Amino acid sequence: MIKNSGERMPLGLFETEMQFIRLLKLINSTATTGRKLINTAKFLNNLLEQVGQEKYISYYIDLQPYLYNLIKNGQKFYLSPEIYDKLIFINKKLSELKQFSSESFQSKFSEIEDILKESEENLFKPVECELLTNSIPIVLIERCSNDTSNDEEYGLIQRFNLSSSVRSKNEKVNKVEFRNYHDSESTGINKYLDDIVTLAEDDCKNNKIDVHCYNLSFFFDSQEFIYSGKSFGVGAACLLYNSILINELYRYYYKFKNDCVFTGEIDREGNLIKLNRNILQTKLKTVFFSGYKKFIIPEDNIIEAKAELAELQKKFPERKLELIPINNFRGVFRNSDIVERFVLKFHQKLKANYDKYHKIFNTLLSVILFLFLIFFFKNFVKYLDRNPVSYNLEDSKYVLYNKHGVKLWKSEELEIINKMYFESPYGSSNRCILTDINSDGINELLYLNKSDIDIEKSQKIFCSNSEIINFPYKIPQRNLNYPNDPVTNSFMYLRGISLIDCDGDGKNDILYWALHTQTYPGLIGAIDYNGKEIAEFWNEGHPIIVRILDLNNDGKQKIFAGGCNNRDSIECAVLIVFDPEYISGSSPFSDPLSNGIPGKEEYYILFPKSVLFEQTTRERNDVYDINLNSNNTITCWTSEGQGVNDESLMYEFDKDMNLVSISCDDKFKHKYNILLQNNKKNLPDLNAYLESLKNKVRWWDGTKFVASPSKNRSYTEVKENSK
Repeated sequence: MIKNSGERMPLGLFETEMQFIRLLKLINSTATTGRKLINTAKFLNNLLEQVGQEKYISYYIDLQPYLYNLIKNGQKFYLSPEIYDKLIFINKKLSELKQFSSESFQSKFSEIEDILKESEENLFKPVECELLTNSIPIVLIERCSNDTSNDEEYGLIQRFNLSSSVRSKNEKVNKVEFRNYHDSESTGINKYLDDIVTLAEDDCKNNKIDVHCYNLSFFFDSQEFIYSGKSFGVGAACLLYNSILINELYRYYYKFKNDCVFTGEIDREGNLIKLNRNILQTKLKTVFFSGYKKFIIPEDNIIEAKAELAELQKKFPERKLELIPINNFRGVFRNSDIVERFVLKFHQKLKANYDKYHKIFNTLLSVILFLFLIFFFKNFVKYLDRNPVSYNLEDSKYVLYNKHGVKLWKSEELEIINKMYFESPYGSSNRCILTDINSDGINELLYLNKSDIDIEKSQKIFCSNSEIINFPYKIPQRNLNYPNDPVTNSFMYLRGISLIDCDGDGKNDILYWALHTQTYPGLIGAIDYNGKEIAEFWNEGHPIIVRILDLNNDGKQKIFAGGCNNRDSIECAVLIVFDPEYISGSSPFSDPLSNGIPGKEEYYILFPKSVLFEQTTRERNDVYDINLNSNNTITCWTSEGQGVNDESLMYEFDKDMNLVSISCDDKFKHKYNILLQNNKKNLPDLNAYLESLKNKVRWWDGTKFVASPSKNRSYTEVKENSK
């Protein structure tokens, strides 16, 4: 503890006031906290040792807030234990004054005392060693007083940094800057830095290291710090030399241990210049009262530095500080206590060699890459393509292939009966479709799986883009109201599927047709790509064939469904034509769902039973095929023999479903001529007979069947209302 010795000369009020004014100017300047603390402590300690304290109370009141803020908000101090003791003494004396007796002031004094004691206890706490590539601690000196008659010096340690990068090829000179100085001082420091850059570059060239032009920015951490000396020279040379190694990706580079403090101006040869004795003492004390473990100094100062260090260690024997003498900046890189050498990693070496031999490397790499791409595309790209474009039925499973013929995945196992449908000229395209149903760029497989064992499989549409099924749509069971033969919990078996836009959203929907196990009913419906039901039409008979055709080549497709109608008053072959956006209701004279919704089919056409059909045991004929002709007419084939593909009639319609002509196949002609020869029914010749059938074709007009071409009134009304 520092006590009032009474030996100081008494201060006059004028001299005290002048010192106070200079102190306030310093406190409000950009000087470091340590410098401000030392000067404030010096002034207050001097006042506290004077007699007649009453006349100094105003100074204590004015300076107490400054002292509090400096200690509380200050960063790292490089102060000796004597200074800490002096500050603790000042804090205690001020706390005893009645002007500071309030609880708030006493709390602040207590807080300051804790901070000072903690800082003093941690005075020699060692700095943890880290490895840095672009930063070095430098010990500096700052004047402690503006009064040249009582000049003191204050030391501090600042981190010195270098930010560097290679300039573009068209830049032919280095760009060097130093951020921490006034313009009035810039000329000397700029010249000094230019000499250091030249020194480091020449050293690299002598070691056969490529050198380019660089952007170089040197700076201390505190941007407000004003610097005019050159003791950063050894640090600047080391940082610059190492940055060239890094920027040029040389075989190795260095990292600096941050528990070492540097100081020393260098000459043009890189040699460290001897420090003035007073400067050496101040810098050594600063490093000694810090946590740094090693101090790099000019080799010429080692004897006096050791002597000074020995004196300090007599007072503080627990403090260990290693002095490392260096005569040239190159010696830093040969000392493992200061730096650690790192060899470039493989990818860094590769880049370094590329920069040197890039023309040869680029040519060789281009050839290798070209050959690799040929090999890759020929052998591997085909395996990356996961989009199926074809399929085949193999071992009771659909097997999907991409455009390169690579097998992608398999469907679930199908029942054996599906092989018959797959091999049929009509069945495969109606029971399995490969298409991008959800517009994700990958084709999905839509398929049916008829089963005589598992009935539910026959009621489902399966959608899959891998071995996992996206969704299986199952036709729901219904109670159907047919007066002569009601159906309870109907099981509909899917007969076929196709694709068409049924809701006008520009995306394909899934059209399906299904039939009951008995002779009726039949169902034509549609679901969207998520499996949601969007349309259905019930026919009192089976739909056998469904075609999607564009009659006018205008992109507007229509649905043509051929089959039969089992109603007692009809019982004949039928052709049903749908506008895909209006699929609803049921066939004429029926309302199986009891909802009162009439059928919205565009055309419903009945075909008469021929004289040959009357010779069979069948109850009704069927439309079993529909074709679009090259002249944009439609031909419907009706089965008139005992078998579906036996004797047939061909009804040709134009695009407005006007009946153009009726013809027959050779089987029909042959059997008709036999009947004609036997003259059992007093038949006309074949052409006359076929012409007579035209008068027996009927069109549904919405309320009744008529003998002239007519659209369904329910369709035309809903079509007109939707415009």
